[in-house]
Amino acid sequence: MADALARGAADTARQQEGLGVPACLLVPDAIRSQVARLLRRAAPRLKVLAHSEIPETHTIRIGSIIGAPA
Repeated sequence: MADALARGAADTARQQEGLGVPACLLVPDAIRSQVARLLRRAAPRLKVLAHSEIPETHTIRIGSIIGAPA
């Protein structure tokens, strides 16, 4: 499961960067540090953010969902 997540995150990050959009993964607060550590090698430029790190005054746009059918 961890390998599939790492591969999916790396592929999605490359696609986002290819479109000129910064790659960012939004995850629940409780798992942010573990996911960031897991993905550090597979996708070193991918930023992993927790839900609480997004200010309520900001909105987010979802570009891709890892594991979703293309």
